[in-house]
Amino acid sequence: MTKTQRGGGLPAAARLYVAAVTVAAVGAAGAVGFGYEHKGVGSVALIVVLSGLVVASWIWPIVMYSDGSSQAHHLDEGFFVVMALLLPPAGVLLSFFAATIVAQSVRRRPLVKSVFNVAQIMLAVTFGLMTARIIAPPGHHLDLLELTAAAIGACVYFLVNSVALAGVLAASGAEEMKPALLDGLEIRALLLAASVSLGLVSAVSLKADPAVAPIVILPFIAFRQAMSGHFQARHDRSRLLGLFNTTLKVNRITRGDEVIPALSQSAALLLRGKTAGVRSAKPIAEEGSIAAAITVDGAERWLSVSGRSRGEPFDSADRGLLEALAAVGTVALEN
Repeated sequence: MTKTQRGGGLPAAARLYVAAVTVAAVGAAGAVGFGYEHKGVGSVALIVVLSGLVVASWIWPIVMYSDGSSQAHHLDEGFFVVMALLLPPAGVLLSFFAATIVAQSVRRRPLVKSVFNVAQIMLAVTFGLMTARIIAPPGHHLDLLELTAAAIGACVYFLVNSVALAGVLAASGAEEMKPALLDGLEIRALLLAASVSLGLVSAVSLKADPAVAPIVILPFIAFRQAMSGHFQARHDRSRLLGLFNTTLKVNRITRGDEVIPALSQSAALLLRGKTAGVRSAKPIAEEGSIAAAITVDGAERWLSVSGRSRGEPFDSADRGLLEALAAVGTVALEN
């Protein structure tokens, strides 16, 4: 899971934390990789397919929105289970490392954030993998103990991943450690259970017959689409409620000079931007910004929102919402 928060660059404490996680990840992954080097990396074809699925999960995540922030959920734990049961440790590390590097490059994340994401994933994979191997290393035929070990390893992966993310949020001052850990825990646990279940079924199927690989991909795709649609519907409802509340709020204001600040605050919150305001000239179209015409004292002005994460570009629904907010503001200013 990754989290997008409204805010600026990382402070010194957060950069130090990122450095510590990176060093720990390099040490842990390096030790495991060299320790199991003699076992090789396993099937190259399987590595390519599973790495591609991890990349796709990162590029098109399941996004859950909250006040002023969004959480991107991936199906990593399910793919981890498949890899842990079918690939040697070095192959698992190689798959996740390559997939995470590619995903960060495609999404054009800032360097510090990319380094942290790679280190975070590698540390989680290493701890999860070693947990599963200590309990029951997979053999030629998967039994209940080996499947249970992989599921427990996926839970460790989830835990290390969550703690690492909560730690950087706490170090950056965005959130406290405990709230960051517990934020959305119920839905994250549900996604974990579903993803691990899909991974176990897929691993057993692939172990029995590798030719079913194209088929076992389908449940992951179907689950991703279903959950993404569910969260998008919740987000649409939240935005509609926000528009309704903003309409009530600005029309209750009796002083005209208070309408624009209230409208700007609501626009920034609903559209998850760092800044919002009314400008006299139409802003230059650029990445991470959006504007809609609003009438102030009979003159055309522009209600603009900017500073949103590059990973969440504004879409047509965002433009429609901003235009609706601008229309609400125009009516409120005329009354």
